[in-house]
Amino acid sequence: MIKRRKFVKRKRTKSSKFIKSNQKTVFLVFIFIIGVFSGAFSIKNADGQTLIKIKELTENYITLKSTDSVLQNFISASVTDLIFISISAVFGLCLIGAPVLWALPAVRGLGIGIILGYIYSNYSVNGLLYAIAAICIPTSVSACALIISCKESILTVKDLELAFSNQKEFNVKQYYKFYFLRNVLLYLAMLFSAALGSVIVLLPSVSLPN
Repeated sequence: MIKRRKFVKRKRTKSSKFIKSNQKTVFLVFIFIIGVFSGAFSIKNADGQTLIKIKELTENYITLKSTDSVLQNFISASVTDLIFISISAVFGLCLIGAPVLWALPAVRGLGIGIILGYIYSNYSVNGLLYAIAAICIPTSVSACALIISCKESILTVKDLELAFSNQKEFNVKQYYKFYFLRNVLLYLAMLFSAALGSVIVLLPSVSLPN
């Protein structure tokens, strides 16, 4: 009993230390998840006109994803990811960019949630395989990259604030070099996600039920 208690206590301590040392990342993940659930539940609570617009956009998205070539799917996904990571990178260099950076994962999650909510509301459990394979798996990679980018951009905003108040000094050229290199590497991870999603969605076994 004593050994078990010590083990549990030690395990909890490690978990709390991890959360404490990665507070921003954990919070951004939480914001992203809130966005996903908000998008999914908005399907049920939307009024008639909004639901029609959501239906049109989602059906067009699914149709294009299922009929376009691998290259077309890849370009479409990579452009979307480029927009999000560009927003993260640009606002990371703005002193007033923090609010946008905190909200960005929620916006990304909202779009994903709307698509997942639509698929579930129209295809129920039968559409889960398509949702997991075509959307959840590739999106998890790009979402992680975006969250890391937002976290680093938030830290950059903080560094800029300290620099402007003469509380911190750093090599500007070297600092921005690593800043842009980091975002380029994260975008490469997003490109992998786009490539993965483009191939998966055209597999014969991954399709929505008729």
